[in-house]
Amino acid sequence: MRRAGWIITAAVLAYTALFYADLLFERRVTVFRDQYTIVMAIDWVVRFLSQWTWPPLWTPYQVLGKPLLAEPLAAIFYPLNWGARLLPFPLGYNASVAAHHALAFAGTYLLLRQRQAQREAAALGGLLFAFGGLCVAFDNMINALQSAVWLPWTLLAFDRWCTRRGSAALAATAIGLALTLLGGMPEVFGFALALCLVTAVDRRRDGGARLPRAALALAAAALLGIGLGAVQLLPTAEYLAHSSRAGGLRTAGVVRLSLAPFGTLAFLVPRHYIDPTGAFHETAALWEGELADAPWAISLYLGPLLALLAAVDLPRARRRLWLAVGVVFLLLGWGGHLPGYTALVDSLPLLRTARYPEKFLLVVYLLLAAGAALGLDAALRDPRRFARAGAAALGLALACGAGALVAGYKPSFARNLLQRDLMIAAALLLGVFAVARLGRRRPQLAALALLGFAGVDLYRVNARLLPTLDWDELRRVPDSARAMASGVPPVRMYSDAVGRPAVAPFPDSTIQEQHLLLFEVANYFGLANLNAPASINLQDHELLSALTEQVPPPRVAPLFAAFNTQFVTSPKDLRRYPGLTPILAPRTPLEAYVYRVEGVTPRVYVPHTLLPMPRERVLASLRERDDPAEQLAVAADDLPAGASTTVVGNARLTAYRADDVEVQVQMDTDGLVVLTDTYYPGWEATVDDRPAPIVRANYFARGVHVPAGEHRLVFRYRPWPYRVGVWVSGVALLVLGTMLLWGRAR
Repeated sequence: MRRAGWIITAAVLAYTALFYADLLFERRVTVFRDQYTIVMAIDWVVRFLSQWTWPPLWTPYQVLGKPLLAEPLAAIFYPLNWGARLLPFPLGYNASVAAHHALAFAGTYLLLRQRQAQREAAALGGLLFAFGGLCVAFDNMINALQSAVWLPWTLLAFDRWCTRRGSAALAATAIGLALTLLGGMPEVFGFALALCLVTAVDRRRDGGARLPRAALALAAAALLGIGLGAVQLLPTAEYLAHSSRAGGLRTAGVVRLSLAPFGTLAFLVPRHYIDPTGAFHETAALWEGELADAPWAISLYLGPLLALLAAVDLPRARRRLWLAVGVVFLLLGWGGHLPGYTALVDSLPLLRTARYPEKFLLVVYLLLAAGAALGLDAALRDPRRFARAGAAALGLALACGAGALVAGYKPSFARNLLQRDLMIAAALLLGVFAVARLGRRRPQLAALALLGFAGVDLYRVNARLLPTLDWDELRRVPDSARAMASGVPPVRMYSDAVGRPAVAPFPDSTIQEQHLLLFEVANYFGLANLNAPASINLQDHELLSALTEQVPPPRVAPLFAAFNTQFVTSPKDLRRYPGLTPILAPRTPLEAYVYRVEGVTPRVYVPHTLLPMPRERVLASLRERDDPAEQLAVAADDLPAGASTTVVGNARLTAYRADDVEVQVQMDTDGLVVLTDTYYPGWEATVDDRPAPIVRANYFARGVHVPAGEHRLVFRYRPWPYRVGVWVSGVALLVLGTMLLWGRAR
């Protein structure tokens, strides 16, 4: 038995290395859609963290500064990142991606083995889940991958608790739940809880724990898991409370990227296409909906071995239970295409905090992979069941053949691609039919043949699923970054993505993002981008981004200047905007104009005039003033009684670090000193070591009232959610350790 385990482990590691050979051995990185900017951002985070003995809680490199530790994509406290980030980039990142797929295989394999599946069947389930289309598509969304792989592990731990009810198994469940949270896609936490409850109902038939007891145990594990991740979760909760998701996203955005019912075919037929030259085409939107509304998950492909579902041998009640779960999550994955779903989102604010219903398909995906494995297991125990799998494969082959004939009617680009894929699917299903016939006489040989069949097919479709580019080419400093003069780091710029010319999605879009320094690309080159959206956007930052597009042209440059933004990149000629001086012109449509903003305000300064006004008028006033830096808007309630509105003085930075800023101030009059960084709770100020309140200056920045004379002004970021989170996580670790020791002693 031990020898078989070693053989399976070696085979999986070898297959993983082959599957991701271009990432592991050729210094390439995936760059499809948002992944280019995510990769650049993660490398920047790694380098940023390496400058500190303890992770900084704040980053000045995004917009006007924002929380770093609270950002889910940074995943600073996700344990698997600690080791991977010790390796040189991109090897550490790519090795982490590959390792997560091996972990997904191991978790699914062990879960199926615990459910009494034979080794070949368990290996098939692990292979389908870990290297099937959905999990490989998650390579484009690293937070989704980091969370998704722990779903089978969490189920494995709780399934073990249901049968043995030991503290160690419950502790392992809590660890799995914590990792789904720390990975960065918290929806998986909810999926895991739902599947654990269904597992408890299922195991009750085998003499497992009663449902009330199981529900209490699961609640305890969930609380412990939340406690383990509190050091990151509490800052993230505060971050969410000040983000655009605080009141729930717009319903139209929530239901966007739902799986079209016809798209359910994508579990059997690829929803993408790679032509003979190796060029990548995203085709799902062509035959599922609008091309502009491409699917969230680029692939769902599990392949022809879904025919093995016909051989599953489960008691009727158990089969109905899991089938009902799969159907419910599939319907949720249809999202906006499901009648009543939009009304449900409207009435449940919790549903409006998460986007893209296709995420629900993760549960369907795991159930399909496990179902195919259990079908093979049933056929191995009773070879006559291979006949059922063969009949299903033949029926599906005929259906795909008929679909190909229909797709050939009135040919078009989309129909031709679909017809080709359907013909390939029919041929593969006929191959499964032939192997199933062999299985009635040689079941073990047939099982090995199906394993090899799955490995080759998944490699054929998914190993090159996401486009890659050479890392050295990506990190080449673009001319636009070279054109920006040095200043107080990070130099601030604004990347104008409005009116981008129509370019091919890959690789031209990546090259254009590189030159425009869009999103987090600017961070990588040591710049702070005023227009850098993230997975969670602060509401203030979205308001600032919208404001830059709303003010009339003569006021654009003064608005940038008021917030210490020195440069603008754009695909357009912006010389009609006064105060923007061109310093670089593009040589190709993929390159960018670079403009210098004239009259930029220093990072910290003393405004000449204060404009007290009602709090609700401060933001609107920025659209109306020609010089928002010198005439600074502030809520009248935030000024001391009798304060003068004319201020004389100067201020200079003496230290500018991630979590603290020091300023030397010389004031001739009492007045406001402004730091053009994001106003956000958790920042504290002292004037000569005495606490001083921070007020909103020009709505987005931080202001501190300083008396006349020479003073030392210090800003420090000390968020209470982080401090509380450290204590909660510490207590949770003690509880976890006690449970593990108690379980070991028993």
